Amino acid sequence: MIDGPGAASRVMHYLGNVGMTGVETFLLTLCEAQRRRGLEPSIACDVEGRDELLASAASMDVAVHPFPVALPASVRGPARKLASATFRGKRVRRLAQLLADARADVVHVHAVGIGGLDAFLAARRAKVPFIVTHHATLQWFEPFRNKFSDFTFWFEKRSAARIVCPYRAARDEMVAHGVSESQAAVVPFCVDPKKFDHVTIDESARDPAFYLFFVARLIEGKGHMELLQAVARLSHLHAKLRVVVLGDGAERSAIETEVRRLGIGALVDIKGHVANEKVPALMRKASAVVLPSYMPGETFPLSLIEGMAMRLPTIGSRWFGIPDIVAHGETGFVVEPRDVAELAAAIERLATSPDLARKMGQNGYERAMKLFTSDAVAAAYEGISAKRG
Repeated sequence: MIDGPGAASRVMHYLGNVGMTGVETFLLTLCEAQRRRGLEPSIACDVEGRDELLASAASMDVAVHPFPVALPASVRGPARKLASATFRGKRVRRLAQLLADARADVVHVHAVGIGGLDAFLAARRAKVPFIVTHHATLQWFEPFRNKFSDFTFWFEKRSAARIVCPYRAARDEMVAHGVSESQAAVVPFCVDPKKFDHVTIDESARDPAFYLFFVARLIEGKGHMELLQAVARLSHLHAKLRVVVLGDGAERSAIETEVRRLGIGALVDIKGHVANEKVPALMRKASAVVLPSYMPGETFPLSLIEGMAMRLPTIGSRWFGIPDIVAHGETGFVVEPRDVAELAAAIERLATSPDLARKMGQNGYERAMKLFTSDAVAAAYEGISAKRG
């Protein structure tokens, strides 16, 4: 991957999904670490609706190559199938040319489920090796399978230098579906500790209330309703318990309605969407971070790692990669998905045991610095890329 002593490695990241989600946040963090390590990352993606990604990439001097991934909605009817095939061919040629122009050494494809065929074909056309990071599991993707996706996965297994998952069980699932042991790898998602260095929490000036932060899109399956129901059960703690929700989405109206129904409006502050770089400052007053998700596409949520990087105890659900982030009983608590009673008990334990909460927060910080820093993850990707083939 590196041509000689001191030579910069050029990595082009390919994104096929849309929107500023955890995938984009992780990618930007990884790109920043790669630049610190002397690499030259760039990103190829559909830029529509990605103003936040564009601004962040520009601030890091990371090039973003506009790359449309879907036909315009105006193309409909019988002509769409033919137009789609023609459009795919154009995308492959365009991406191959981008790779040639950028003199890329490797393509890093960020796939949700089984995706990225355009990038695989473009890499083959440009004679550039590619690695794939899966941001969702095969189990999640199963309802969407068809002959096209099966071919895509076959091509990926046959051609990818490495296939990466953020936690062990997801990697083992890949192996069970035909990915070779030597081809499969585990590299977790990450945070940049420097992002939190300036965020100091003055314990002597801390608000006596217990602030539970929930950072996630307001969509079905993230566990917002279950959290609200758990909080409603803790009536004896309502004088000190506060819930701060960061995020926006389709379920906002339903969540606000549930807050009113439960009569906990004085406890819950729904702030809406907050740019990722502004989250640490808002979390200065946080006492703990919670994510009781049971969303089918959940993989390795960054909000829990960010909380750990701020020395905060965390509460997550026993769901996909979350137990690989939260060490139950050491850095926080892992509860069963949708178990309102267990979630309420975990919140009560932290809210009424400040010494335990501080100890878990410190343990979480040490775990995050050991496993989930962006420099460590960037180094891991360099290592697996260097061993390709």
